[in-house]
Formats: sequence, structure tokens, C-alpha cells
Amino acid sequence: TCVFLVAGIASTLAQTQISGKVADSQTSEGLPAAHVIIEGTYTGTIANEDGEYSITVKEFPATIVVRYIGYETQKKTLTQDPDDFVDFMLDESVAEMQQLVVTTEDPAIRIMKEVIARKQIWRAKLDTYKADAYSRQQLLKDTTIISISESVSEVFWDKKKGPREVLKSRRQTANIDDANNFAGVSYLPNFYNNALDIAGFDVVGITDERALKYYHFDLVNYTSIDDKIVFEIKVSPKRKLQPLFEGTIFVLDEEFALLSVKLKPNDVVVFPPPVQDFNMYYEQQFSNFGGDFWLPVDVRIEGLVEVGIVGLRFPPIGFNLISKINDYQVNVSLPDSLYKTNSLFSIDSTTVDRVDSRSEEHT
Repeated sequence: TCVFLVAGIASTLAQTQISGKVADSQTSEGLPAAHVIIEGTYTGTIANEDGEYSITVKEFPATIVVRYIGYETQKKTLTQDPDDFVDFMLDESVAEMQQLVVTTEDPAIRIMKEVIARKQIWRAKLDTYKADAYSRQQLLKDTTIISISESVSEVFWDKKKGPREVLKSRRQTANIDDANNFAGVSYLPNFYNNALDIAGFDVVGITDERALKYYHFDLVNYTSIDDKIVFEIKVSPKRKLQPLFEGTIFVLDEEFALLSVKLKPNDVVVFPPPVQDFNMYYEQQFSNFGGDFWLPVDVRIEGLVEVGIVGLRFPPIGFNLISKINDYQVNVSLPDSLYKTNSLFSIDSTTVDRVDSRSEEHT
């Protein structure tokens, strides 16, 4: 059994690590991927599958805010290091939906028109950003972990020049070579983008201006967060031969912003050999951190991959990836050196070559 240590490269000077659990107040069950942020900042993280979280506080007092769709947001202000876990027990949110006016089109069409229009407004004001990222990738056979790779990186985005990523630290189990550690976020989708590259296919995004021509949107349910309605919308392709997405998205009423998506590529998207079958769901959450811009806070991919060659097919391999993105800096100057080459991914050798960034395997 491999027990993996997370690679950390940020200075801990004058910083405090706050940990705890986010759970349902009635059942005490953890709320996986709950969003935890420090109020008034772009610093945030998501809880793990058991609802457990850990976040760095740079100074006190600090107010920690926890959000989860279907629940009331909860805040706790800390004036000093609590020296104990800081848990959040969330109450379910109940909000009444106003009666919808019956028209010839599904209400989801009107909602998505608003989402697309609002995105155009705030995206026009977003020129650049940089952020810190942590990625962890697992391959599994049945329930047995085959390999684990992790990375800590800095991610950059420029409206005109696109994304870049600089690897700062990495670790992997001993059966993976350093050069094959591809844990990172630069090649992962941002579902607020107009077009997304999935396995070399140019896929129209769900918030693209053309989205209503390519997708069916159907309002299937609603929930709430605090006192605002959250619409649950089913997404399905209109064109059978076009590479597109299908699944479910959640949209916040009034602000008409994507809160989260759970989407998969349709059958038109095929991966090159030796991949023979690919059944993956992409999940992603967004937050405006109290500001104007809705930015991705994570990417989660989970599913099965089948590989094989002529006459030989191997058992499915489980694939699990989670990337957390936090500590955004918005509309800042980015180094020109990032764009001297066309490579999305580069390595900071001064940090990656350090001893604590090398691969280890623990039993």
C-alpha cells in the first residue's frame, strides 16, 4: 500500500494551517468537494471525499466561509490559531421557486441565454490571472492503486495568449518516471471557456455564444444555496455527429452564473490508440470569491479507461484526478518569459530538483 506525502513548496512563515470537516448538520455525513474560502480573498480549497479540508491562513483575524449547493453558507471568524479542528455543520437551504411563466421554450433556454450574456460582460473585464494549483492523479485496477502522481504548480492565463503552467514540485510512486508525471491543470478544461480541447477535438463549450445551436438545455430540478435558487439543467447534444458534452450543470439564479458542472464527452469524442474505450466524467466548480469574475476552483475527472492492441484487450483501468486551484491574482502583469515558446507546460528546475520534490514510495 502506498501512502503519499503531498509536496509543498510555499513558505510557512507567518502562516497557519486550519483543518476541519464540513458535514450535514442532521446526518453528520461529510460533504465532498465543499468549497472553503477565506472571506475577502481569492484563497480557497475544496473538501475531500469525506468532507475534510485544510486551508492556509496568512493572517488573523480571518473569516472562513463554507459553501455547498443545497445548504446554507456558514462563516466562522478566527482571531488566532484555534489549536483544534474547525468543523462546519451545514443546514439544508430551503428556498421557494417563483412560478415560471409557461412559454413555448423550456425555461432552461432563457436561463442559458442569461448565463452566456452575463459571461460576456465579466469576461470582457478579465485580462489575466495567476494562481496556485495542486494536482493528484491515480490509476486503479479494481480497488487497488496502481500509481499516484502529484504536482504543485503555478498557473497563468492571458486573454490573448492563453494558459501556461510552471511546475514547482512533483512526486510520484516509484513505478512512474519523473518525465511521465503529467499531473497538472494546464491541459484540463475550464467549462466557462468557449471552446475546449478534448483529446484533440475542438468541442463547443456550454457557455459559448453558439451553445444554443449545439445543445439541448432542459430544466429538470432546482435546489438552493442560502436564499437563492440554483437551477439543475440537463445538457444533451443537438447534433449526433458533432463532438459535444452531455450531463448536468447547476446555475445560480439572479446572477446567472455556473456554480458547478458534471459533464462527459459524447461518443463522437474518441481517444487515439491504444485507448479503446473512455468513459470519464468531468466535474468542476466555480466561485467569484465575492468579486466579479467566476473562476474555476477545481477540476475532477473520474471514470474508466480501456486500452488494448490488435487481438489483446486489457481490463479497464480506473482513472481519478483532482486539481485544486486557489490564491488567484486577477488582472496582474505576467512574465513575458512564459510566452517565449508555445509550450503550455514548463518546469522550474530550481524547485523540482530539490530533494523533497523527488519521487518516494512508502509501504
